Amino acid sequence: GYQIRSQTRLGQSFINAGIVYSHLRDRARASRAYRQAMAYGLDSGDKVLVARAQGNLAGLIQETAPLEARQLLTNSLKTKLQLRDEAGAVVARVQLAQLQAVTGDPKGAIRQYLAAKRVAEKLGIPDKLALILHDLGSAYYNTGQSGMALRYYRKAYRVATMEGLSETQALAAGGEGRVYFEMNRLSESLSAFRALLVASAA
Repeated sequence: GYQIRSQTRLGQSFINAGIVYSHLRDRARASRAYRQAMAYGLDSGDKVLVARAQGNLAGLIQETAPLEARQLLTNSLKTKLQLRDEAGAVVARVQLAQLQAVTGDPKGAIRQYLAAKRVAEKLGIPDKLALILHDLGSAYYNTGQSGMALRYYRKAYRVATMEGLSETQALAAGGEGRVYFEMNRLSESLSAFRALLVASAA
C-alpha cells in the first residue's frame, strides 16, 4: 500500500520535473527527467508512468528527433491501449497524428485523428473533440481535399461554439475562411473571417 503509493509519487515527480524544465526551456534537463521517469517506470513495473513519460518526451524532441519521437508515441499508444486507458490513448493518437502531419505522412495522420475522434465522441470530452475536428480539417486541407476540410472545420466550429471554446472556435473559423478564399467563394470566406474576429474578441 504505502510503498506502492510512494513509488508512484516518486515516478510522477520525475515527470513533474520534466514539465517544469520544459516550461523553463531547459530541454536537456527536461529530457533527462522524462528519461528518468521511463527508467523508473520500467524498473518498478509502472506501465502507466512509462507511457506518460514517453508521450512527454516525444513532445519535447519531435522537432529534433522525429524518428525517436514517433517510436516513443507508438509505444505509448500501444501501452495505453493494452491498459484500456481510452482517454490517454486519445492524447497519444493526437500526438502521433500531429507528428505524422509534419513529417510527410498526412494519410497516417488522418487515420489517427479519425480514431481519436471516435473515442473522444464516445467518452464525451468536447474540448479535445473540437481540437481533433479542427486538426482533421487541417489535415484534409493539406492533402488538397477542400470539401472534407470544410466539413471538419464546420464541425469543430459547432462543437466549440456549443461548449464556449472561443480559441478553438476562432481556429475553426479561420480554417474555414482560408479554404473558402482559396475556392474563390469570397462572400463565404468573409463571413468565416468575421466569425473569427467575433470568437477572438470573446
